[in-house]
Amino acid sequence: MELASAAVSLPDGLAPALRAQRVVGRVEDGRLLLDLRSVDPADDARLRAAVLAAVRAAREGN
Repeated sequence: MELASAAVSLPDGLAPALRAQRVVGRVEDGRLLLDLRSVDPADDARLRAAVLAAVRAAREGN
């Protein structure tokens, strides 16, 4: 059964940094997909902070 959903698409290189922060997505066709169907709205701010931290770390080469 297919369920309707929306996902945030990010570079797959962010996956390790996000997994370290307990954010799990799936890598498909070279992209990291975060399925928003599985994110409680109460966790939106935490998810946003984790993505921004992963992007900053990637830009700094960490």
